[in-house]
Amino acid sequence: MIQLAALLLLASPAGDAPQVEAASVDADKEEAMALAREIAANGFLPTLVPLQTASEIDGMIKDNPDLTSAEIETLRTIGARHAKQLRARLIDLDAKAYADALSLSDLRALAIFERSEAAAHRRDAMPQIMMSVVTSLGEVDYGGGVKKEFCSQTGNLCETSEAAD
Repeated sequence: MIQLAALLLLASPAGDAPQVEAASVDADKEEAMALAREIAANGFLPTLVPLQTASEIDGMIKDNPDLTSAEIETLRTIGARHAKQLRARLIDLDAKAYADALSLSDLRALAIFERSEAAAHRRDAMPQIMMSVVTSLGEVDYGGGVKKEFCSQTGNLCETSEAAD
């Protein structure tokens, strides 16, 4: 694409050069967005959406035991439609962020990886990986650890029981 633009630039009168450059820039932006969308569609957030939204729907059903089978089916249908819209929105936002932050060269390399067998295996394992991480994070008390150390060093932000220790 760049070689073609360079040949057109050399072959055209000087007055036509900005149009060729603009066309090349537009083509690069289009390619960048297409690659970014491909990468984003396989990213963490779009992978998480179906798991999280299904969990929320299951919670609504559990919290409302009086729902009929037909109402549950309607709720699941509405939930699936909203999940699809949310996933599409996240892909759009993620793709724009990728395209803005990374070079076309980087986007091409990442897209090649996303098409690989290793990336497919990662995507297949992602739900299991996320569940493991979420479960482990439940045991992490980041704020508590920071406050405890800060309290021991400064005497501030101490809980009354910690201050007595």
